[in-house]
Amino acid sequence: MEKTIVLDDNCRLLLPEEVREAMDLHPGDELIVQREGMKLVLRPKLKGYARRLRGLHKEVWKDIDATEYVHRERDSWE
Repeated sequence: MEKTIVLDDNCRLLLPEEVREAMDLHPGDELIVQREGMKLVLRPKLKGYARRLRGLHKEVWKDIDATEYVHRERDSWE
């Protein structure tokens, strides 16, 4: 996706709505800006590691009952 944005008189920029929605950005969210040569890269600052990791590898656990799994693991400790 390529969009053109314009800096205002205070050098602020407004991200297009479709970009904000696609990246789940909201007022008050922090972005990290990085310069790579003549490019600027914006990326959201992590709001927390738990949020970043939520859902990671969920396909592995798809057919497993979490309560049953925990009970089996605890039983194996004895």
